[in-house]
Amino acid sequence: HRAFSILRVVAMSEGKDQGSEKPRPSSWVFISEQDISAITAKTICAPFEYVKIVTQLRNESIRLGAIPSHGATTWSILAATWNAGPFGFFSGNGFNIIRYFPTLALNSRLKVWVYSMFFDPSSKPKDLWSKLSRALSGGLVAGLVMSITYPLDSLRTICAFQNAAMAVNPSYKPIVSQNPFLAIWDVLSSPGTSRLQMLYSGFGATLCGIFVYRCTYFALYDTLKHRLLGKSSSFWSKFAFGYGLTALSGTITYPFDTIRRRMMVANITNAEYISSSHCVNQVFQEDNGMGAFFAGTLANIMRGFVATAVLTWFEERQKSKAKRRKSTGKKRNEGAG
Repeated sequence: HRAFSILRVVAMSEGKDQGSEKPRPSSWVFISEQDISAITAKTICAPFEYVKIVTQLRNESIRLGAIPSHGATTWSILAATWNAGPFGFFSGNGFNIIRYFPTLALNSRLKVWVYSMFFDPSSKPKDLWSKLSRALSGGLVAGLVMSITYPLDSLRTICAFQNAAMAVNPSYKPIVSQNPFLAIWDVLSSPGTSRLQMLYSGFGATLCGIFVYRCTYFALYDTLKHRLLGKSSSFWSKFAFGYGLTALSGTITYPFDTIRRRMMVANITNAEYISSSHCVNQVFQEDNGMGAFFAGTLANIMRGFVATAVLTWFEERQKSKAKRRKSTGKKRNEGAG
């Protein structure tokens, strides 16, 4: 979703209306290519996300006893994953692909309803309140969508955590299946509701991160746009601005992601954190201060860059195909005349 926000910055910089969303055409070919572009971006970026999660959860894996403390560096875990089979770097990506479809459907439906409650989507923001209302309503939409798709994100994190643990420690027994559909069945068929409730561990930190990210993003956009971009700015300068803006906002709010992922894997193994603040205190005291909250930031930045490059390529390809169809139609009309 952050990769899409970079492309949105480019569109906004070109003077397009940021309050209204262009409807998806009814052509099944376009829909297929749009969906394929997102799935392709997620799949290509899966190894980067795996590295990020392994880096974030290395100390948590040691604390939970999933991997031995001796020599368990991030590089050794990644090397063990590679030796066990390079497909391990795509562990849990099936959940990302499954999550894309309900996220797309819910986001398009809820956006119209929520936006109409706070402002007129067809109007451009003029004052601080209108800009703030757009940021908060966007965060509300993201929060509502995440409340439904969050278990899939939890299972994706758990699968990556389990794969890394099994690569380093062959005696480790996974809690849920690495197969997406079997993992969902493992949760739904477990006795009681505690396991299902655990899949929402860290949801509060996720909501806070969503709102802080959006407010930071739009504040930086309004502050820096007129200073760094002009009407004659090239596509690549707008792309660099959008990517830098997204990377900076993501880095500022990255500790929220670290907290929620730690809570996901800790609470699924019953080594429960009492709350998000308890998790923050534990990480700060046991993992060498603030640096632990930003573990995996570089992999996260690289993941965003690769995803944006893939989506940009698909979008430019779609534009070139549209131009060819338009020119072909003109030639046919001229020939008929």
